[in-house]
Amino acid sequence: MRATNQSSREDSAPPESVAVTDGHQSLIREVNQRIGPVEDAEAPRAPSAHEMLRARRNLATKRPEVRGRVLAVDDSDVFLRVAASVISDTNMLRLVGAVASGKEAIRVLPQLQPDLVLVDLNMPEMDGIQTTRIIRRDEPRTVVIVISADLDGLSDVAREAGAAATLDKRDVLPHRLDALWLEHTPVGSSLSVASTRSSERRMIALTRANQVRGQRAKLKQDLRAGKVSIEQVLATRADYLAGAEVFDLLLAVPKIGPAKASRLLTIARVSPCKTVGNLSERQRARLIDLLSR
Repeated sequence: MRATNQSSREDSAPPESVAVTDGHQSLIREVNQRIGPVEDAEAPRAPSAHEMLRARRNLATKRPEVRGRVLAVDDSDVFLRVAASVISDTNMLRLVGAVASGKEAIRVLPQLQPDLVLVDLNMPEMDGIQTTRIIRRDEPRTVVIVISADLDGLSDVAREAGAAATLDKRDVLPHRLDALWLEHTPVGSSLSVASTRSSERRMIALTRANQVRGQRAKLKQDLRAGKVSIEQVLATRADYLAGAEVFDLLLAVPKIGPAKASRLLTIARVSPCKTVGNLSERQRARLIDLLSR
């Protein structure tokens, strides 16, 4: 009986209030429309945290065309594939890149201009904390969420580095990512961070993308003509090849068709969608060895 009374008191407790700022006015109007006028009150109460989140969701459904650009960073190929699948099932996010290291994430950041970065906590060379710190320094408007299978005692460290939140890998689900994105998107923003970038920066990115496509097309021509070997290409690690799929480059080599390319990748333990920039040192060396025979 005592437990029942305690539960009743908790259920009847007033909702937690949040601070009201000018940026919240549109959300407050949305909440007031839904909860109706408050009778017998001396002054209107501030909306609760639950009501604010519900209003955010209502506003989000009114602009389904807005999708945050996501970059996934993890040294596990398996998790990157899982993350890609989860993000594709969200309502407000879309994947624009997946890289296997913190260094690679920092390198592609200006080109991809993500709104949200999912970064693994435990990675070799540059861990998630270091990566988060650099991303927040270079792109302070980018939201960073640190993910890990073991966050024990490290959530506060991640937030001190600039992470908006931490998330257990087992909780990387579509509705959780949507909720975190809504929670940390600037209130009243009708466009994603990336879509509000200046036209000049977008033009620079477009020009760079066209240059990369041109360089890759020229390289494939040289591979077909025998002017350059695939072993040299894999060893040079040119920046414009970082996002190129290894399978696609192999198909440009004379006498290597889809079947042989798949067999080589299987032996080297490289997934068909692996990019040149995401090859590990062992995978790169193994491929070069196989192709040199």
